[in-house]
Amino acid sequence: MYIKHTEIATPGGLHSKSASNFVQTAMKYQSEIYIVKEDEQINCKSILGLLAGALKTGAAVAVKAEGPDEKEAVNTLCKLIESPNTI
Repeated sequence: MYIKHTEIATPGGLHSKSASNFVQTAMKYQSEIYIVKEDEQINCKSILGLLAGALKTGAAVAVKAEGPDEKEAVNTLCKLIESPNTI
């Protein structure tokens, strides 16, 4: 398992368009990938889960993955949500 703590920097948080791009990127990986916000664990491959998670700009989260490509998955997804211009 690989975990990285980060903060959501995308304008408007993970709203419909950015969440869709995020899920499309997550689907490229074999690992199981989750965003952890407080006590809630959200599947990164579920658009409905991400939208229901109400992940707003400035929210402190952790991205965790378990599987053969866990490090690459976590690092790539963290870069997406850490940069205001990527998704």
